[in-house]
Amino acid sequence: MKTFERIISKINDAMMWVAGTLTILMGLAITYDIIMRTLFKAPAIWAFEFSNYLCAAVAFLAGGYTLKGNRHVNVDVLYRHFAPRNKALANLSTSFLFFLVCGVLMAMGSITAFESFQSKATSGGGWDIPLFLPQLLVPVGGLLLGLQGVIRWVQDWQAVRGKKQEGG
Repeated sequence: MKTFERIISKINDAMMWVAGTLTILMGLAITYDIIMRTLFKAPAIWAFEFSNYLCAAVAFLAGGYTLKGNRHVNVDVLYRHFAPRNKALANLSTSFLFFLVCGVLMAMGSITAFESFQSKATSGGGWDIPLFLPQLLVPVGGLLLGLQGVIRWVQDWQAVRGKKQEGG
């Protein structure tokens, strides 16, 4: 399990850097569009679509890293007052829903991307890219989140059983 945890951790760390880089690119594209539209009355017709896809990429690719750092939203009014074992119990009790959502993201995202690939659907916007490319972000993001969730589940299970977490 330790090797699995290390590999998934490195992948999600790398995705954090990818997401950060994409955020910078998104800011540059928006800035370029604003400058072109305001100063030269020539908007970059690709910039809006490009920045929307980058925003989606950031959201889906950074999900696993966010879970790794325990930065996802909780019902903090109660959760923050729980002892570590009770937090682990709360996490375990909702893990079925978590893994269900990850499964739906992977299954439905894959089906949608595959159908778009088969039909050769394109965005039709200024960038006009094949739709399956940004749609692949959904199952990839669900997978990254789900794999990090497996690590979290094992850690929570160990905490409930009173075992010290490996490497942590």
